[in-house]
Amino acid sequence: MPKAVSVISVPSAVELFSNNIGRDILIDFLTALREKVEEVGQSGGTVVIDFGNTIRLESRGMILLYAELHRLRHYFSTVRLLIKEARQSPSEVKGVSHHKMIVNEVLDHLGLLRQFGCSKRFPSSRTNVVNWQHFHLDTVDMESVLPILQKLETHITQQSSSSLESGLAETVDNAVGHAYSSIRQDGLNIDDAAHGNRTWHLFTHIRESTVSVLLADLGVGIPPQYPTVLEGA
Repeated sequence: MPKAVSVISVPSAVELFSNNIGRDILIDFLTALREKVEEVGQSGGTVVIDFGNTIRLESRGMILLYAELHRLRHYFSTVRLLIKEARQSPSEVKGVSHHKMIVNEVLDHLGLLRQFGCSKRFPSSRTNVVNWQHFHLDTVDMESVLPILQKLETHITQQSSSSLESGLAETVDNAVGHAYSSIRQDGLNIDDAAHGNRTWHLFTHIRESTVSVLLADLGVGIPPQYPTVLEGA
């Protein structure tokens, strides 16, 4: 008997802070994705993450989605997770098709198409695509981050470089040391720390003399853990 194939559609915009509505839509989508993967995982099967109608990938929303996808793949080995690219239609206005092409180029550049079973490739030369880089680890190992820092440092002043290095070190330490202090309340009831999974994800972007750095973890979150940190301080 063939195993089930479930399709879940990605929102038209993957964003966290552009507006509250966009944030709520993304959070609802990620909740539905986790529930679907957990459901399919009981008997095995395929979940298709469909970017067919997606026209915007905001960096902060994208790093969260990236992290969620890799966490689900890590824990649900019985589920085949596939990504389906954004698809253009002859009836679409030119602007929409253009945005969908950029979505595909971002998915390709970040390696998501290759990692999640999509054979299509969308090479890009756009600076707003290729200047984004991704990195992830599960330890406070700043030595491994040095090559990234060195690349960023060529675009900023020495003072800014020192601030960036110390700020990033403290943020990574917080992610690994505190974010996974208890079980994340996301419906999956998975103890990441017990599984040795304290992963953090880093996005960097360089544009002329401006450097952007985003770091995300999928830990318990600040509100529930804050009293615990204070008690142990």
